[in-house]
Amino acid sequence: MRKKMLCNKKVFIVLDDVDSDEQLTALARDRKWFGPGSRMIITCRDSHLLRTHEVNHIYKVEQLETTKALQLFSLSAFKKTHPLEDYKDLSMDFVIYAQGLPLALKVLGSFLYEREIDAWKSEKDKLKAIPNPKIMDALQISFDGLQELEKDLFLDMACLFRAHHVVDSIFYEMLESFGHYRIDIDVLVEKSLISKSEYGWLSMHDLLKEMGQEIVRRECPQEPGQRSRLFCLEDLYQVLKKDTGTYAIKDNLKEFDLTYSENLIETPNLTGVPNLEKIILTGCRSLCEVHPSIGSLKRLKQLVLDECSSLEKLPNLSRLECLTEFWAHETAITQIPSINLIPKSICSFRLKGRKLMRDPNYDIGPLVGYQM
Repeated sequence: MRKKMLCNKKVFIVLDDVDSDEQLTALARDRKWFGPGSRMIITCRDSHLLRTHEVNHIYKVEQLETTKALQLFSLSAFKKTHPLEDYKDLSMDFVIYAQGLPLALKVLGSFLYEREIDAWKSEKDKLKAIPNPKIMDALQISFDGLQELEKDLFLDMACLFRAHHVVDSIFYEMLESFGHYRIDIDVLVEKSLISKSEYGWLSMHDLLKEMGQEIVRRECPQEPGQRSRLFCLEDLYQVLKKDTGTYAIKDNLKEFDLTYSENLIETPNLTGVPNLEKIILTGCRSLCEVHPSIGSLKRLKQLVLDECSSLEKLPNLSRLECLTEFWAHETAITQIPSINLIPKSICSFRLKGRKLMRDPNYDIGPLVGYQM
């Protein structure tokens, strides 16, 4: 009927928020349905879906730059294009939090409309602890449309990966070690859940990252050890110290990364996480002690203690047969005792800035990049 009615008419059609092939097929399967000169605009979260239907031009909507973001926020919060004088700094705080996402700007602005300045400050503090549910629910629509393996990859990236990753063979090897597939990276990019720059860097919007972490937190709000992933320093430390983690958490935890954790004084007992492969404590300037249990981690490959300026001694590492990288640049460690703490497996060793005493009869293997 649509083809019969419109095939001889020049029409302008907007299909908003398309999310499935079935929708496009039902509404606009063939260009011949519409008369010459017709134009159609389709808004969609999935760029692959648009390519499948051979659309002429795909335009990626960019994040709002700061000036326009402030205008949009102000229209919702003040019904003006600029904030009130007393609210300028707080308005910018919310604009920075939203990072150019129109949805977040409108939700936050509307919520703060005609509220006192103390309420604004309280909401700002609250956002640091608890994400806005309206924003999270809206963002989760794209997540809910993923297949299970794609969901797992997204949550791993939101909870466990750093802000930016370069796509190379090492990155894909890491993905595969987590049980993921390369094709799923493409799917997340196509659905705008992660971004890929022209230089090959992957990144995720902070609010999407926050949404993924909130999904995991909701798995068990009261007990972090019962969740599928640990991403918060306090939660991780609590689970390891109290031994409240599930077997899945313990068995799957491969990287212990507490980079620049200023309040870390000692590492917890690590005997409950036998599959750890990396321990990265760069910049933990208050760290005074590495728990001796580290010596039992048979699969540990990398130990990084750079800039741990309060650390004066090491536990026995001689049983770490898989350890290949040991970095302790700018620490207070003055010597490697004669009990031969360093395993022969090490091929990358960095301990700079101190004169070290070693047992001259102990062969620590073919060192690469050895610095004194």
